[in-house]
Amino acid sequence: MGLNILLINPPILGIHSPFKLSPTPPLGLALIATALEESGHNVTVLDTVAESPNEVVFFKNNIEKIGLLDEEILSRVPPITDIIGLSCMFSDNWLHTKLLINKLGETFDKAKIICGGEHFTALPKECLEEAKYLTAGVLGEGDEIVKNLVYHFENNIELENCDGIAFKKKNKIFINKRRSRIKNIDDSKPPAWHLFPLNKYDIHNFSYGVNHSLTLPILATRGCPYECTFCSSPNMWGREYYMRTPDFVINEMEFLNKKYKVNHFDFYDLTAILKRDWIIEFCKKLISKNLNITWQIPAGTRAEVINFEVAELLFKSGCKKITYAPESGSSKVLKEIKKRVKLKAMLQSIKDSNKAGINVKLNMIIGFPKETHLDIFKTWFFLIKCSWYGAYDALPGTFSAYPGTFLYNYLLSTEKIKYSDNYYYDVIKSSSITGSPNYSEKISKPFIKFYFWFLIFSFYFSNYIFRPIRILKTLVNLISRKYNSRAEQALGRFLFR
Repeated sequence: MGLNILLINPPILGIHSPFKLSPTPPLGLALIATALEESGHNVTVLDTVAESPNEVVFFKNNIEKIGLLDEEILSRVPPITDIIGLSCMFSDNWLHTKLLINKLGETFDKAKIICGGEHFTALPKECLEEAKYLTAGVLGEGDEIVKNLVYHFENNIELENCDGIAFKKKNKIFINKRRSRIKNIDDSKPPAWHLFPLNKYDIHNFSYGVNHSLTLPILATRGCPYECTFCSSPNMWGREYYMRTPDFVINEMEFLNKKYKVNHFDFYDLTAILKRDWIIEFCKKLISKNLNITWQIPAGTRAEVINFEVAELLFKSGCKKITYAPESGSSKVLKEIKKRVKLKAMLQSIKDSNKAGINVKLNMIIGFPKETHLDIFKTWFFLIKCSWYGAYDALPGTFSAYPGTFLYNYLLSTEKIKYSDNYYYDVIKSSSITGSPNYSEKISKPFIKFYFWFLIFSFYFSNYIFRPIRILKTLVNLISRKYNSRAEQALGRFLFR
């Protein structure tokens, strides 16, 4: 008959800011739900954010909590639940998630409570120590691991030989060896979106990127072959990079389009476009399907293979927006953070993408530990060149040290970070430039704040100077509230809050 399993997408924490991202459908949790259903278990989902996105209460230190109240969450847990699983992808949410785990454990003492995601993978020992009622958690890619973990629970098998988990036993913490990655990801079934309240994401227009219709996330690849020092991907996924065949990705898009009327997709890949042959084949086959859908890459991708030929195919296949992630305009900083990007090639790719009609956004970061004033000046100059070549959107962020990253460990070793609740408050406040921490060894916090606003103003001012027609387009988009960039979205939130 299988076990009765409840998966919870917990409330999120954040600072009130026009720059903050919208809640998004939890793709990882949906893939875990699929894996458990495939194993014959009775799975239900409680998406606390989608169920109550306007339920905003203060948590601590001017931090907002968005989603169902804890009492409402407890009241919605079926009494016969055998296992409660929670997702904690982002460290921003851990302060509340651990409190929720303990409330669940106190109320449902017969249920096993498990957790997964990038945060747990980065800090399994700390999570198991701080969440008293947390039984075990998944390390890394969870599809197969969680099935094996639940199998051990179901058959009362000791957890010592369950690879890819960390667990508690008699108040002792055990961290097992990591499980090898799934190589043939074409075998993975589509996410179990039938368990989620997708209509509520549609009503509230929630997605990672800028969109105007029901949007769902999708993956064409898993992992990333690079090792950027500010990114937790190497710890979460390793450096193995596996690609689905274009047909499988397109079939999933077609299935979701027909079943749920999804006509826009956000590609959540860590590095979506890496091989020229793959993306050309994907675009041509998607065009031939004539699905009348659009898609975008909001998280960032490589630019090396995107010349005008590829950009034109991307646009014709429905890709209207793409994000490049140079992070810095300084070759010295790029070398320090192990960001293997060629800035000159990226400028040409921006030019080709713009010519093809694609809206180009840039991900930039300032405030790296060893960054200097000169490095930020080079980033500014690079941004102006990007604006000239056709980049449409660029909202720089300030560096935040996330667990599981090389730079987090470096700052911990130099005592620039001390692990405590205050560290988590700093992580949450990183989305607010006025409250974000400063980890720079060369530049003071007032200067970082100045550079943040200077880069934003310079980029968009130059954009309007280079393309005056954009002033009219922005006004039209603000009035209609149909935004075409993150900047317009942020400005709209500020004006109409």
